[in-house]
Amino acid sequence: MISPIGSSFTPVAPPTIAPSRLDRATRPAGPEQAGALGGAHQFGSLFTKLVDEVDSTRQAAAAATQDVMVGKSDQLHNAMISLQESSLALNLMVEVRNKLVESYQELMRMPV
Repeated sequence: MISPIGSSFTPVAPPTIAPSRLDRATRPAGPEQAGALGGAHQFGSLFTKLVDEVDSTRQAAAAATQDVMVGKSDQLHNAMISLQESSLALNLMVEVRNKLVESYQELMRMPV
């Protein structure tokens, strides 16, 4: 991490997957999730949460940029960092989606 130059530096944490979410996502299905739909619902809710986190970083970056543009803040560097974090989070999410689609297509090509 780069050390801040000014004393008003407030770092914005990048979107991360909490270890508890990873444990739930990778844990084998128990008796309460015996059905295939239980795992699909759990994966869908995990992916929805990740999309929401990416959207919240985008909204925070837009708010920081707006504040700089209207003169509420002179922290241009923080606005630019927020924009880059938002862009990186979106690119990561798109790449994860692409890998998931590619994996699904590979499974569909397998002979039964």
